[in-house]
Amino acid sequence: MEQGLVITMGDPISSMPGISPEGMAARVFNSAGLPTVDSIRREHFPERKLLAAISALRQSPEHQHLTGPYWLGLGSRCTSILRQIRHLDADPYAPDAYCCPLSQYWLEDAVVTPQGYSFSRRMIEQWLEHSQSCPVTREPLMANQLVPNRQLQQATADHYRNHHMRLFPALRRPPRT
Repeated sequence: MEQGLVITMGDPISSMPGISPEGMAARVFNSAGLPTVDSIRREHFPERKLLAAISALRQSPEHQHLTGPYWLGLGSRCTSILRQIRHLDADPYAPDAYCCPLSQYWLEDAVVTPQGYSFSRRMIEQWLEHSQSCPVTREPLMANQLVPNRQLQQATADHYRNHHMRLFPALRRPPRT
């Protein structure tokens, strides 16, 4: 099978084939607060944000000359871009070093215990609501002993952002020179 274009999670929407950084579709995604592939994949209902962004752009004086069919077409184009992004093939594997031992999912807002174990803040705080001990060592542990693990937070974010996703071959763009 032919390999497709490699796009990372942090790439802007305009890095996808046929989407100009200066184009209206890119403006809609940026106005909606969805400038990257990752931001769209994290959003539960990106359609709502896109609709609100299109409505806001439509009301601006600089776009008063554009007619209803233009805005319908723009909405269809943005929906098509969402479909392409949703069909990106991504390896869901998160390396163990970046997984919370409690959730077995990506570390989010990593904190470290005095015992040296890192957890997602929300998960360890939920654990501590029911047990005042470290889930690994069973040593006494209080929430005020948790310290942000900024280095691990950054490493996890960098790895996640650079986690490659592949577009289907039909969507390939020429390699950068």
